[in-house]
Amino acid sequence: MNNAGKIKETIKITVVSIWQAIISFFRPLAWQWIFLGLTGHMFTANSYDMLAEPDGKSIAFGIFYLLVWVAVALPGEVYLIYKICHTDKVYFVIFILATLLLFVCGAGNLEGYLSTFGINI
Repeated sequence: MNNAGKIKETIKITVVSIWQAIISFFRPLAWQWIFLGLTGHMFTANSYDMLAEPDGKSIAFGIFYLLVWVAVALPGEVYLIYKICHTDKVYFVIFILATLLLFVCGAGNLEGYLSTFGINI
């Protein structure tokens, strides 16, 4: 690969890495929205009656958010994992650790985040 090709590839990886850092930071919030939407409790913010009958509008929004999230997050992750796996295993481990670190930072209160899914630590 010539010098211009290497520079172009480095710019691509840098832009996708920044995009994935932003996506990883907001991942916990998006997962909570998707979970609340798919369970039908997205619009019950003022009501703590979680046993109420889920409405179809909330479930439709949950499915929409899930599809948007897959379209936004998955291509960059697949691209980075493919490129990093073919370079060096150390970079792959660094990528996974950075994604987990940004996930935890985005979750803020990890205990509160996990309690959304019924996991109490």
